[in-house]
Amino acid sequence: MNYFNNKKIHNIDKGKSEEILKIALNFNLIMIYFIEKNIKWPLISWLILLFTIKNELCAQIQIINEDTAVDMALNYYPQVKLSNLQVEQQNLLKPASFNLSAPELLFQAPTGNQMRPGVLQHFDYPGVYNQQIQLQKEASSLSERQRDINFNQLKYNVRNTFIEFQYWHEKSIVLKRFDSIFSDLVTINEVRYRVGQISNLEKIGGETRYKNLQFQKLQSEAELTRSRKQLLIYMGSPNDTILYPDNKLKKYDPLLIISSDTSVLRQNPMNRYYTQHISYAKRALKVEKAKSYPGGIVGWLNQASPSTKTYYRLEYGLTLPIWFWQYKSKINAAKKGVEISESQSILINYQLNGEYYQAQSRYKQYSDGLKYYEQAGLLQAAEVLKSAATSYRLGSISYYVYLQNIEQAFTIELNYLEALKNYNQSILYLKYLKGEL
Repeated sequence: MNYFNNKKIHNIDKGKSEEILKIALNFNLIMIYFIEKNIKWPLISWLILLFTIKNELCAQIQIINEDTAVDMALNYYPQVKLSNLQVEQQNLLKPASFNLSAPELLFQAPTGNQMRPGVLQHFDYPGVYNQQIQLQKEASSLSERQRDINFNQLKYNVRNTFIEFQYWHEKSIVLKRFDSIFSDLVTINEVRYRVGQISNLEKIGGETRYKNLQFQKLQSEAELTRSRKQLLIYMGSPNDTILYPDNKLKKYDPLLIISSDTSVLRQNPMNRYYTQHISYAKRALKVEKAKSYPGGIVGWLNQASPSTKTYYRLEYGLTLPIWFWQYKSKINAAKKGVEISESQSILINYQLNGEYYQAQSRYKQYSDGLKYYEQAGLLQAAEVLKSAATSYRLGSISYYVYLQNIEQAFTIELNYLEALKNYNQSILYLKYLKGEL
């Protein structure tokens, strides 16, 4: 289903958002003016204006899910239009596959007194035209298979980027939470250092960890912006300020995999493309063989007086393909083309099978890793944070040990997010290989 039936909706939303931003800017300027002039407004007036702007901004934001992002990409990404145009181009060539040579209009003066008109038409062996028509149908089908490859790749890219965006968003949340914890610790340690409760080395160690955490947070926010921008590009709206992907990184449903069954790869667009290419190459061979058969000539040409009977004005004959080497070389080349197509199909089959087995292995690996974090890792991280805070408050552990425990819990949560991302991406890649996106 299409999320938007008309792209003008985006333009309307953009226009409204710009108006809202202008309102907010004017509001800020008015507020600064009143502050400078010491003019007081009732608090309720400020709250009403702020609430109105907030509602307008929230009304404009469109939260989209993964399927909606794919639908928009299939409607608006330029590669989609290019693929469709290439298919249309091949379909438009179908009438041209019945390509008779142009008729020859002749003028002769057999008696030397008057020019006589005539016309000649050459045509190939009739089977040539039928084979050319079938060949063009194969070419059209081949362009459709190429379009399927492009669409499958696009859907994979969109879904993969969507997962990346959700991962960086979730990671940013975790980093901000721990940034808040470390920020409080740094503030407290500054006071404790002044009163001599901790050494300068402990204070510097805490500040170093805090700065490292801030650097990770900046990196995460940059990746979040990049992945959202890339997703908007795929959706055909690179400068859209309204569309926001769903932030929650959700676990994909597990797959039932039979490791020895590679028949599922038959629907892979790449596999189907090269299978179709074999059919195209075989048809091209039939065209070259048909061209080696005699063609025909028909015409009308009067080389006598105007009173000559019509029967004697007709011409007909055969074209003799006696220059056998040119036909033989083209036939041999077409045969080699069939062999090349078959070899390409076998090669892509081997490659897909190899990638499929590797993808299965990664899926099992990431699935097992995710189970650990779901069943034990996250509980352990929560317990470590709780126990460390209590022990440090009671003086049971040193500041250095407390920092180690916080970092351990922090690392477990980040590793869980990465395990969830890898798990989802492994499922996505298996579906991509099977052509099920």
